This record gives sequence, C-alpha cells and structure tokens, in this order.
Amino acid sequence: MKSTLKKLAAIGLSALVMASTAVPAFADEIPEPDENGVYGQAGVAWMIMDWWDYRRGTAEPAMDEFGTSEVSSTYHDVNITGNGSYTVDMSGYNVGDVSGGNYTCGYLGLYLELDLIPAPEKEGDPEPTVIVTLDDVTIDGVTYTFLEQPQPEDPDSQPIGKMLKIKNGYGENAVTDPPMDASAWTTNDPITINFTISGLPTDKIEGYADETVEKISGNGSIENDVDDTAEGEESTTESTAAETEEETAPEAVEANDSSKAEKKASKKSDGLGVGAIVGIIAAAVVVIGGVVFFIFKKK
Repeated sequence: MKSTLKKLAAIGLSALVMASTAVPAFADEIPEPDENGVYGQAGVAWMIMDWWDYRRGTAEPAMDEFGTSEVSSTYHDVNITGNGSYTVDMSGYNVGDVSGGNYTCGYLGLYLELDLIPAPEKEGDPEPTVIVTLDDVTIDGVTYTFLEQPQPEDPDSQPIGKMLKIKNGYGENAVTDPPMDASAWTTNDPITINFTISGLPTDKIEGYADETVEKISGNGSIENDVDDTAEGEESTTESTAAETEEETAPEAVEANDSSKAEKKASKKSDGLGVGAIVGIIAAAVVVIGGVVFFIFKKK
C-alpha cells in the first residue's frame, strides 16, 4: 500500500513540475523572423453585419457573403521586421455605395499575423511577450486617438493571428477620442491605422523595400466596378443595329429586288404557259367537234 502511495506521489510531483515549467516556456516564447527578417504581417480586417462583406486577414482578399466573389478594395499591409512604428490602410470600399443603406461593422480592426499572448486576466496568466499599441486611426477623414488599448482577440477563422478590434458591433468599441461607435464608414477614402510594436528581439529594418505590401481585391475600388448587364445590353443593341444596317445596305437591297423580279418573271412566264396550253386544248376540241359534226351530217 505504501509503495503504491509513493508511486502516486511521484507521478503527481512529476506532473506538477511539468505544469510549472510549461507556463514559463510559453510566456518566454519569442517569435523568430524568417530568412528575410520578417516576423509576420499586419493589415486592416473588417466585416459588415447583415450585408456580410468581409476581409478576415492578410492572407486572403475581401469577399462577399458567399465567399465566391472578391469585393473591390485596396489594402496596404506591412511586413513586420522588428520593434517600431507601422502604418496600414484600406480604401476603395463603402458599403453605402454598394447597398444604398446604413450598416454596422461586425468588426473593424488591426489584424496581426504574429504570436501574441494577451495581457493576463488573472494572477498566474502568462505575461505578453510582444506588445502592440494602437496610436491612432483615421476613418472618413476623422482621426481618433486611443484612451485605452483593446485586447488582442483570436479571429474565428484565423487562429494563427490576433485582431485588435476598433469597431465592434458584437461587443465594446475601442475607447477613443472622439468616441468610437460601430457604424460603417461612409466614404471610399483610406482607413489608416498607425501602431507600434515592442518586445521583439530586434528593431525594425529601416528602409526595408518590402515593408509595405499592396493587395488589390476585385477591381481595386467599387468606383471601378462595371455593370455587366448594362454592358451586355449595349453590346446586344450594337450587334442588332449592325445586322439591320447590313440588311439594308444597297447591295442587299439590289439583290433582294433582283430576286423578287426573277420570281415575278417566273410566275408570269408560268402563267402564260398555262394559258397557251389551255388555248391549244380548246382549239383542238373545236376542230375535233367540227370534224365529227361534218362526218355525221354527210352520212
């Protein structure tokens, strides 16, 4: 019995040691850059409630609610090469111009493809190793500064990244000056987010040529979208007009008139032929009748 208790105690102590060493390892985990010195990417992410257009992160374009068609818009994401200040933006999309209605943002925020650990909610939670600070955001020409920092959240479909929500139709908006609400933006002007990263092993590479990465969805802007139906109708109208013009060309008219004349001549000649035949038959009947009458009278 004592032997069994000793074994159980040893197993419990081993598990406790493993658990105690796992938390510091997780807390001390530091991202490493790739061969180009890039730790990850950041960009603007958003989703419109009830209209359901969205951009989940930097790895995919903006899409419609079915995920089948790209929503025309332009993004300037950034490659994060170390500690420092960065700027991302999006432009060319305005749900009001697309739908004609007023909508609410499910979310609008900064998406980070980085290994971030949220700030501790209770004692014993791991401390964040990399800290992202939102400096300001400009929406529809208005610049908002942050009085409190939103906490990074895990996007539902992008578990490798984190999002700092600025507009949040399902929860609390960021605390800013002037106050932030969840209404969708109303112009195609750039939405710009300035932020600072600290806690990485190195500082950003100044003058890095590929820091800004332009990504275009659809036609780049809803102003460049073309009404395919109207274009198709115009093409059909032009085709019909061309066909009508060809049919009424002088050569076509002359050929058509010539054909009609030939038909008329044919009908006319056919009519004369029938009349001649009828006349011949009638004459033959008269002659035969006269001969028969002459013979009969003679007898």
